[in-house]
Amino acid sequence: MALAISAFAANFAPQETMAAPPANCLATWNGSAGTPVLVMGGDCTIAQGAAIHISDVIGLQIIGTLSSVGTVSNGGSISSDNFAVASSGTVAAFINATGGYLGGQTGFANATASSIGTLANNIGATISATSAGLVNAGSITLLRNDGRIDGGNIGIYNLGSTGTLVNSGTISGSSYGIFNDANGSIGSIVNTGVISSSWLAIMSGYSLPEGASLSTITNTGVIAGHIANTSPHDMTIVGGTGTVFGTLTGPNGAIGVIDNARSNLTITGNQVLNDHVNLVTFSSMTLFSEAGSLRVDNPLTIVGNYTMRANGTLLIGVSSGAVTTGAESDIGYGRLVVTDRQPGQVPGSGPRYGDVTIEPGATVKLTSTGGAYAFATGQRYVVVQATGAANYNVNQLNYGIVGARYSVSGAEVTDPVSGYHDLVLRVGDLLPDIVTPPDPGGTAPPAPAPVSPTTRNAIASLGGLRSYTGVNDPGLLSLYNASLALGSTAEANRAGAQLSPTQSLAASRAAAAPTVDALNLLGTRIDGLRIASDARNGIATGDGAPAYGVWGQAFGGHASQGMIDAIPGYSANYGGLLVGIDRALNERWTAGGAFSYSHTRINGSDDNAGSTTQVNGYGLLAYASYAGSPWYVNLSGGVVQQRYNTTRVVDFTGFSGTANGAFTGQQYVARTEFGYPLPLGSATLTPLASLTYSYLHQSAYTETGGNGAALAVGNSHASSLRSALGARLEKAVSTRYGDVVPFAQLQWIHEFVNSQAVTGASYAGDVTGETAFTTVGTSPVRDLADLTLGVTLMRSHLLSLSARYEVQAGSRFVSQTGSLRLQQRF
Repeated sequence: MALAISAFAANFAPQETMAAPPANCLATWNGSAGTPVLVMGGDCTIAQGAAIHISDVIGLQIIGTLSSVGTVSNGGSISSDNFAVASSGTVAAFINATGGYLGGQTGFANATASSIGTLANNIGATISATSAGLVNAGSITLLRNDGRIDGGNIGIYNLGSTGTLVNSGTISGSSYGIFNDANGSIGSIVNTGVISSSWLAIMSGYSLPEGASLSTITNTGVIAGHIANTSPHDMTIVGGTGTVFGTLTGPNGAIGVIDNARSNLTITGNQVLNDHVNLVTFSSMTLFSEAGSLRVDNPLTIVGNYTMRANGTLLIGVSSGAVTTGAESDIGYGRLVVTDRQPGQVPGSGPRYGDVTIEPGATVKLTSTGGAYAFATGQRYVVVQATGAANYNVNQLNYGIVGARYSVSGAEVTDPVSGYHDLVLRVGDLLPDIVTPPDPGGTAPPAPAPVSPTTRNAIASLGGLRSYTGVNDPGLLSLYNASLALGSTAEANRAGAQLSPTQSLAASRAAAAPTVDALNLLGTRIDGLRIASDARNGIATGDGAPAYGVWGQAFGGHASQGMIDAIPGYSANYGGLLVGIDRALNERWTAGGAFSYSHTRINGSDDNAGSTTQVNGYGLLAYASYAGSPWYVNLSGGVVQQRYNTTRVVDFTGFSGTANGAFTGQQYVARTEFGYPLPLGSATLTPLASLTYSYLHQSAYTETGGNGAALAVGNSHASSLRSALGARLEKAVSTRYGDVVPFAQLQWIHEFVNSQAVTGASYAGDVTGETAFTTVGTSPVRDLADLTLGVTLMRSHLLSLSARYEVQAGSRFVSQTGSLRLQQRF
């Protein structure tokens, strides 16, 4: 059904009804309840120039009783002494089109049970009311204002659910610009226009502060008026990027107040702050500024705590006529005063707060607020004051002046009168301009190309970094600039190695070592059981073989690998514990299970020196043995859950940062071993053959910290299939302490899988993915020599003590493992 009203004027007394709509109206007017009601389904268009005015009641009430209403578009004038438009149905869209006007005590009201997909007030459209311009008690998915919404008291009053409120026009009210009351929720406000009020430009909470919710305000326009969030939900205000700034100011351009006393407040992106900030009720909250420039042109008070992240910039505006002596009495420039008391409160009468932290790597700069302010050597500026603890990290911050080439330094100074801890900037000498000598031939020489690396991983990581075109992440931009200034190929190779996640790929090889050693120890355990029950080794057989055995074994080792394939090496130290139980199923079969724990610390070497990885492994293993005559077969396998914590150090000329990562991994292993004992005089020689398969998966993770060098690393996996051929020689010797069985074992180990582990990564500060690159790990060592020496003391067939030492050596690889086992059978 469609409704079109082209030119219609109606004036009704409160109880009057209209028998039929105009001839060109396909909907129904029903005034039996004293209110003319438009009952409709489908779409409705009120043409430009049309006029509907109803005295004392509702101008246009939309009730979707025939079916859900489609799109209602108003290009005319709808007014009433009460509600201009009221919706109590399900409406796909209401559009106040260009030239459209809604006027009354309330311009538009969305009832509690009403649902609207899109409510739009277009460019050139107006919603004007003596009380509230727009009231939402129901649900609106998208509320978009490109025109004007004016309320005598409130611009937009939200008691229901608003998904996204987008404003590129003007929203104003004498008391509230936007009022999110009671249990109202607004997913986000995106403002590129003006939101203003003589009192509160934005209010969230008030009558039922626990229920109200407004988490994010994106502002690249102007919010003129105070801002209050009385709910306990943290709030974030997102600003612009590049040269685009939002503005937070008070009514009529005066200094305002942001009252966010029950939760933390984060300001991110570029924002001009002209508001005091209150973060205190009964406890102290914190203002965080990060990932952009917070510009402050006036002295502002923060009641609470303040933290500036490493990727943040504090931009201090300096106006003409500023007094710059470095004293707290200076005037004419911005500063942040972080205090532990409200204005007028007696010092020491309230709780202590007022703490300031500026993280290393953050930036503090001066800028002129208008015209070309004359910066000069010797000027001093108090840019931050703290009544509480101050952690300014003055020697680790970046300083400067926008548009002027002066050296700038920072210092922490305690004011002798107030006792405040001040961050003071001093302007140093004028730096020489960068002059490029003219080319005698009349052509300026081209800029030198950045030095290129020659190793595969360095080419990939620096190539990804140099693909960055954004400006949103200052840390990543600083890293990008430093990479362009690398002075040699060797330095580029070193920087590229540090910027790639090769340390985590190296960890996959090193972390597998304790698991493989655990399988070796299970094999040794099974061999010990065979020795204990074999009369040829001189063990007494008068007692029956016990059914169960409980044992524990501690082990530890060291592995190191040099640089292979131009990929930095590592050294690893590990230790762990095996605890197991097994049972003789019959004369030939023995089976058991074990729990393993291991801790491995991997230290990077070569270009990755200083980087570390720690791995905790928790494994469940099973094993079995079949004793033939005289041959035997050992079977073992299991799964190990691993937890990785990485520290990656990036340090080259012009840049320094440390990135931290945490992720998990799973390793699956299986082994089969065949042995054929042969008598050799009083000793036994056993030819051996085995096959071991291992699969390791590492999950994706995103690093933190790094000053711009943090990476988002994809998952990776590595497989291994190894054969071993060799022999073991053992001999039992009876002593007063029991039977002693020393053995020596020598094997050749061959790796069949020759593929390198591969993982994808990108720089965490790049949200577009344009810095993505691929890193490869080292090729596995194909051939190893393995020597194992051990001894077992058999006090009886029930109790034994074993010691074992193993060394593996291959091309630029060495691994050593030692273990001690106590076993008791019962």
